[in-house]
Amino acid sequence: MAASKIFDYKELKDLQENFNQAVSDSLWAELKKEKLEERKRNLLIHEEKLQRKIDQLNSKRQQLIAKMNKEKRKEQYWQRVALGELVEKVFKESAEPERLMFIELAKMHLKGRHLARALAGFEQFAAVRPPA
Repeated sequence: MAASKIFDYKELKDLQENFNQAVSDSLWAELKKEKLEERKRNLLIHEEKLQRKIDQLNSKRQQLIAKMNKEKRKEQYWQRVALGELVEKVFKESAEPERLMFIELAKMHLKGRHLARALAGFEQFAAVRPPA
């Protein structure tokens, strides 16, 4: 009679183990997939935070560059003022031939509105004589 059984015990046990393994593998695959998706979401969130930080740092860098450029322009402005004062003092203390040399130098090296401004400045300097 034992031979007339449709499945013997060993076959039934093997089928059950195979079924359990398939279910376990399937559940394990789903779990792995869920964990991977969660990890991907976390990485995307982290990437967004890093990008915001990069943007903030770039903005701060641009502000610092602008501040440094402003300071540099300010320093250059005051250097030009000092050079202008030097030219004014030397021009006012010079005799007529040296004054003409300043005017000729300006005509040789400057053009357009820079020349016009320099010539107007020399006229202004000539109008004011230094105290003797």
